[in-house]
Amino acid sequence: MSQAKPEFNPYLHGLRGVAAFSVLLCHCFTLPRDYGLWPQALSLGFGEFLHLGRYGVEVFFLISGYLITESLRRKNSVRLFLLERSLRLQPAYLGILLPLFLLKPLISPNFLDGASLASMPLHFLSNLFFLPGVLPLPIALGVGWTLSFEALFYLTASGAFLLAPRFGQALAASFCVMVAMVAAVLYPGVVFFFVGAGVYLYRAPLRALLQNWRWPLLALVAWIGIWNLILWAYADDHQVSAPGMLGMAACLILSLLFFAPTVEGRGLLAAVLRNRVL
Repeated sequence: MSQAKPEFNPYLHGLRGVAAFSVLLCHCFTLPRDYGLWPQALSLGFGEFLHLGRYGVEVFFLISGYLITESLRRKNSVRLFLLERSLRLQPAYLGILLPLFLLKPLISPNFLDGASLASMPLHFLSNLFFLPGVLPLPIALGVGWTLSFEALFYLTASGAFLLAPRFGQALAASFCVMVAMVAAVLYPGVVFFFVGAGVYLYRAPLRALLQNWRWPLLALVAWIGIWNLILWAYADDHQVSAPGMLGMAACLILSLLFFAPTVEGRGLLAAVLRNRVL
């Protein structure tokens, strides 16, 4: 029997377009800056504004959590879900990694932290299976770190899907919380995968709870502001302080207040996302 195709959600996919564009703008600032090509006079103004586009990554995590959970529930099979994910990601990533591993060691002796040629096959496999990022292994493609956390969420969602019917939803939820807490030590933004999953799983009660909430754009601005402070503090010692934990709790709530109504088509932001260009 053929699987039902997911219903197209213009708000969700429009939001993905905005997130992709914001990350692109961020790289338009950071890459020239790193090579000394960005005018210093603009760095503290317009450049820092463009740098805010990096938070498109967290929006991607929200969207991925939602879509991954939807896909897993629709397929109702961990095997089919993981096979589809692998076929979608790894052939394209293989096409990037092969020339990178063949040519980069000849150009840059510091490739993969100066790893020996004999160790390249192992590093190639570790990168192909998205291990660097979640594990302390050298990464071949710097921007590929998000795929490592994406793959971690694939496995976490699959584990919860298998646990729920056998041991109950409470244990499956506890498993997700445990993984989120451990992964958040590596990068706090991982928690937004789980917010996105929660928005999908509890979309009906959230719809009723937030039916009168019309300010998702305001929640987004507040979320970015607090999250920027958290990551700024986290960058110093890679630890989240007690005030930072309170800030993270606030960010979880704000991301939910932004994301849940937006994917339902409510608020000013949703009106903008109806535009076909996005």
